[in-house]
Amino acid sequence: MELSALTERIAGPMFTRPEPRSTFGGLVRALLADVPRGRVMLEALVAGERNPNVLADLAKARLRGKMPQLIEALTGNFTDHHAYLCHTMLSNIDRITHQIDQLTARIEAELAEFAGDAVERLDEITGIGPRAAQVIIAEIGLDMSRFPPRHTWPPGPGWRL
Repeated sequence: MELSALTERIAGPMFTRPEPRSTFGGLVRALLADVPRGRVMLEALVAGERNPNVLADLAKARLRGKMPQLIEALTGNFTDHHAYLCHTMLSNIDRITHQIDQLTARIEAELAEFAGDAVERLDEITGIGPRAAQVIIAEIGLDMSRFPPRHTWPPGPGWRL
């Protein structure tokens, strides 16, 4: 079982994003930072819409509160070349999202065979979510006998034994 390798495949794409070229300005960078909310605008740009007012009307949630700045950011020289590059980035995001979904299903199936409710129990710890719990189990397993009992640990700052 290569759980560790599977979790590493997810972690890489989750934390890296293609950096848009400077000709895209802050607009595409901001929209790619929040793809679910900005995707409608990006898809409209890719489809050929260039009217800043029409594009700004597509804004959702918090972006709607920044309409003047959004219209200003959407005013400019967004060419067919930029649309092509943006389409490529959106396609990469879709491809990676699909791969993450497939890997997540595989990880959950692998863990279901031997980990039982370990992921849920680790998830109850503040700061550890389901993905971190999966990585912890993949890296150290469930057999804690290799670690010395707590009473043998050296005292540390703030530790009460």
